Amino acid sequence: WSLLIKLEYVSFYLAVPAFGLFLRSLFPRLNRWLLRAVLAIGLAFSAGVLVTPPALFTPSLPFFEVFTLMLCVYTFGLLLSNPARQQFPEGRHLDRLEFEAFLLLAGMLVFGLTVLNDMLHVERVIHTALLAPFGLLAFIFSQAFLLSFRLIKAFTLVETRGVELRQALKSLKEEMHDRIRVEEALREGEEKYRTILNSIQEGYYEVDLRGDMMFCNDSLCRIIGYPRGELIGMNNRQY
Repeated sequence: WSLLIKLEYVSFYLAVPAFGLFLRSLFPRLNRWLLRAVLAIGLAFSAGVLVTPPALFTPSLPFFEVFTLMLCVYTFGLLLSNPARQQFPEGRHLDRLEFEAFLLLAGMLVFGLTVLNDMLHVERVIHTALLAPFGLLAFIFSQAFLLSFRLIKAFTLVETRGVELRQALKSLKEEMHDRIRVEEALREGEEKYRTILNSIQEGYYEVDLRGDMMFCNDSLCRIIGYPRGELIGMNNRQY
């Protein structure tokens, strides 16, 4: 009997810190010191259950229930204050943010109400039944539905980005083909131009702005008697 009582109390005292860690995963902006306080209180109450007899740790239940209610009120306030900004990253549509926030809030609200019912039932304030398992099931179902909704949106976004990427690649390939054709045309024109210059009898040369020779045809080399290797780079004044 003592072992069963300890397991029952420890499961409740550790569930609250576990739920706090879950909230931390949903709300990255959650106060770190508050999370540490929740973990410390949950572990402290659990340690008290493990090292003391039931006659000593059972009176601690109302205090932890009050602490749990305060945490639930804080969670609902966090959701109602600005759920879209707290939980979800920026850049999403407002209707989607409101829908996801509604799912999260509805699941937590059902779970919180069933936990409150169990607390009042255990304290014999009301005479109903233990409903927390059903609230937990509703909460898990809402989280699963929210996750599936996000996955559908993610797959749709990936498919849209894939279509855009394929279109961009197609445009890039067309641009590369056009550039290759232009470069080939320029290269053919330059070769034709050089062939014409080398076939004429007159001497032809090109210089830059400083007067250094950049190009000369075979006729110029034959007329002035200089090899091409000496003429290229020579300044016209030096010649």
